[in-house]
Amino acid sequence: MPAPRLGQVLSNPQHKVREEHITTHCDQCGEDRNIAECVTAVKENVRSYRCPVCSDLLVIIDQPGDKPIPGRGSRIGDWVVRNVTPLDVFVAHGAPHLSIPASTQAIRPDDTIP
Repeated sequence: MPAPRLGQVLSNPQHKVREEHITTHCDQCGEDRNIAECVTAVKENVRSYRCPVCSDLLVIIDQPGDKPIPGRGSRIGDWVVRNVTPLDVFVAHGAPHLSIPASTQAIRPDDTIP
């Protein structure tokens, strides 16, 4: 099964998260990026999101491995969100934003990322 989009992973039956409500900051070009504007690629069960300007890797959606690796990402349901940079998610008017800190081990040398 191909990896879902980030908005799908963060959604639940009571609330759908739209990708235009998720932002991050590209360290390479120094600009805030809306996830809906990012370039996405899928290879088997891995989805990547890259900056639309400089192609820097921002987020990876992947299936969890056999053993959890500290700092690798946040497991949400059947998927792991491996975000290289912090994510800010708008939830609802009047509600605080959901902040997901960067995963310190989001990328490893042996990773194959689309």
